[in-house]
Amino acid sequence: MNTQKYINYFKMIVKALLDFLPVFAFAISFEISHNFFMATFVLVFVTIALTFYTFLKQKRIPYLALIICLETSLFGFLTIHNRSPGFIQLRDTLYDLSMGIAILGSAIIFKRPIIKKFFEHIFTLDHRDWMNLSYVWGILLLTFAVCNEYIRHNFPPYIWVKYKFAVIFVTIIFGITLTFIYRKKIDKMPGF
Repeated sequence: MNTQKYINYFKMIVKALLDFLPVFAFAISFEISHNFFMATFVLVFVTIALTFYTFLKQKRIPYLALIICLETSLFGFLTIHNRSPGFIQLRDTLYDLSMGIAILGSAIIFKRPIIKKFFEHIFTLDHRDWMNLSYVWGILLLTFAVCNEYIRHNFPPYIWVKYKFAVIFVTIIFGITLTFIYRKKIDKMPGF
């Protein structure tokens, strides 16, 4: 394997960690302040800043990041305004559920995997591989939605924060595993 491939792997891992920066900032803020609403403010602020940064660096509209930013801002505002952790917690369920359904639905019903739109700037895959990624990510996101609702309804907010760390860990490991499965098909990486 040449040096450029290692550099591309490293960039992908850094990008994955950067994508989770808002959730890391939220969890760290919560651990320091023990204030769910302050942590929610930090989450919204870092999400907006990261979306803007992504736009400037990639010189393109980051559609997935923009959707996440809008949802996080709306539900974060509702959480802070109503002093209810349930709104930001519900955001995760709705996001995971809607993305899981969209990804699976586009693959199963239309045979046109929408996940390709999100990752074609990173991978060059054939149709069968895009379909397989759709099934795997769609099922994972639907599983996260069900788990989030269970945690949200049965545990206090501080347990939910710990659950979010677990979701990040699972997602990163899952993403890295898929990266190595498709490593020969990594085409290009967006600039940092």
